[in-house]
Amino acid sequence: MTDCFNKPLLSICIPTYNRAELLRECLAAVGPQATALVPHVELVVSDNCSSDGTQAVVREAAEKWPVRYSRSDSNLGPTANFIRVAELARGEYAWLVGDDDLVTAGSVEHLLGVLQGHPEVDFVFANTSWHPPDMRSDPGGSVSPLAMLERIKCRDPHDHPVDTWEELVDIRVEDTLLIAIMCLVFRRQRWLDGTGAALYKDPRYSRIVPWFGQAMLLAVSMIGRPAYYVARPCTTVFWGQQEWSPKAPYLFGFILHDLVDFYAEAGVPARIIDQCRNDLLTYHAGQLHQLHTERLFGYEEFSPLRFAWRFRRYPIPVLHALLPIFRHHCPKPLYRAGQGVVRAVRSGSRARPA
Repeated sequence: MTDCFNKPLLSICIPTYNRAELLRECLAAVGPQATALVPHVELVVSDNCSSDGTQAVVREAAEKWPVRYSRSDSNLGPTANFIRVAELARGEYAWLVGDDDLVTAGSVEHLLGVLQGHPEVDFVFANTSWHPPDMRSDPGGSVSPLAMLERIKCRDPHDHPVDTWEELVDIRVEDTLLIAIMCLVFRRQRWLDGTGAALYKDPRYSRIVPWFGQAMLLAVSMIGRPAYYVARPCTTVFWGQQEWSPKAPYLFGFILHDLVDFYAEAGVPARIIDQCRNDLLTYHAGQLHQLHTERLFGYEEFSPLRFAWRFRRYPIPVLHALLPIFRHHCPKPLYRAGQGVVRAVRSGSRARPA
């Protein structure tokens, strides 16, 4: 058991809800690693009032590994459960790990070494490797090294310090701009202090708190703080089976831009915000088309014209993002004219001297 007189350096925090069998695999992958590093590491599970066999799974795990467990009396919502598990933890740093993620062998020791060797950092980006759900492997997370590298989130191959957290707000680091919880290792109390920030409670951003609250708290607590990038994939994740997957076009094609608005107001530099806008409009263009054509129930407010007006400062990326929609709804001559404008501007940009 964890020595109660020694504050752990790292708390591995697992928020969970109604995923008993996936949680069993998650705990089997991380439990032995955490146990080997007690008292420097602790393992904490916050149950968001599950109605399945979650309690039994945790009891079974606790017979083998030191697991601290707490169950809410009601479902708090995802972000509130992230906050709760961080509040339950005792470590200097918290690492949020999804209940459906697998911590790869040796990664806890590697992260602990980074934190011990760089006590000045307030945030660590822990790289991940993603796979379709049909590739889910055994509880040890033993996807082949080649497959992991083929689907690695960020391809920067070397660990290195980063001057400030905001330099990691980059689609080339994390394509959803630091919302992926398994990539987030942060100084716990500093992050929790962000829950009191006026900006975080601003009603203008209330609709993004349930989805991206963890990233919003990073923005109000980590701007200007030293950070670190870990290149090895510390987790294996399996996209496509999450309960929010059907809402992905709405979240990543539309609401993610609200998070960029929040980042801007929190103080992320304009040069980073502009790059994010351009990259998102290009990278998630397919999500906008899907959102427009499928009209997800409850999210009918998307309008291509309003979207174009909102981001009129970025005419070419917006036009690129909306071209697939225009192709289905505009006369062919107008659509082809739009294609020609995009090609001409891009050619001019390439020809412009540095």
